[in-house]
Amino acid sequence: TSSPTRRPCSPLTPADPTIDNGCNTAGEWGDVHLLAFDNVKYDCQARCEAIYMVDSGPLSFQLQVRMAPCGDAGVSCATALVATENGASVVQYDAAAGGQTLIDGVDLENQPSPTNVSISRSTNAINIEFASGVTLDVTHRTSGQYMNMHAIVPFTYFGNTSGLLGTPNGIDDDLRTRDGRNYSSDQVGEFGSQLEYDACRTWCTTASESLFTYSNGEDHSTYDRSNDNVVYTPPIELPDDTVTFCNGEPTCILDLLATNSTEMAEDSREFVETFVSPPTAAPTISAEPTVAPSSVPTPTPSQLPSAAPTISPVPSSPPSVAPTSSPTRR
Repeated sequence: TSSPTRRPCSPLTPADPTIDNGCNTAGEWGDVHLLAFDNVKYDCQARCEAIYMVDSGPLSFQLQVRMAPCGDAGVSCATALVATENGASVVQYDAAAGGQTLIDGVDLENQPSPTNVSISRSTNAINIEFASGVTLDVTHRTSGQYMNMHAIVPFTYFGNTSGLLGTPNGIDDDLRTRDGRNYSSDQVGEFGSQLEYDACRTWCTTASESLFTYSNGEDHSTYDRSNDNVVYTPPIELPDDTVTFCNGEPTCILDLLATNSTEMAEDSREFVETFVSPPTAAPTISAEPTVAPSSVPTPTPSQLPSAAPTISPVPSSPPSVAPTSSPTRR
């Protein structure tokens, strides 16, 4: 058979899983919407530090993201991340702390030379590129309430990763629990289903798995609220001005309804238009409340990452104008 055709991967173009085109892309945005590697889209309202990506191959890349309550409707937003791979420094970025960046637990200002990772920062944004080729582009607002992340991984990771961003393998199996239960995208209904909550919360880390460095008086338990029940009941009728503001984009609509933040809604709309898909028609939303289960399955040892290092309201009438500034998009 002929060899796969390699072509440069653009961060604006999802990877074609049928050929080796250099990389696969994934991301998270808003409260929290996920785009997995094989273009599966779902929501994760966990309140914990969760495994977004762990590599079973020799590079042992790991990406964990902190998700915390935001808005008034019981939703969650990503506020910080930490990542590393074999032979590389551990990089931690905290949007909620004004973009504080730690290298192996030390502030970047005092640790200017990280090992096997390139870092470039601008106002409310950071680009992190590891020697393996994994690249993380992160933007956030000054408020630090949430961050948006676009991840690019080289084709060498094809079929070797697990976590909330799934496995880049060309198969509709990215929505998966840690104990191996798979859900196809046609099993996911409206955003925020119980099935999605159930699956995503199984990826919450334990204290021994966490890569995060904590401030004085904090530890893993400070952010571990994985047993919270998340309830959000959207209105039966979508407000016309909300739909108009979002150009009909579903995640923008839900973000505006759930958080009353036009900043987040606009950022979500722009993120989707840039990295996910063109705007689509407004979603049909059920009036039934969504409730996350009170317990999560116990993962088997084989599903855990292999030795994570231990490191010492709904608006009644949304504004008709968009925010005056947006983070720089890559």
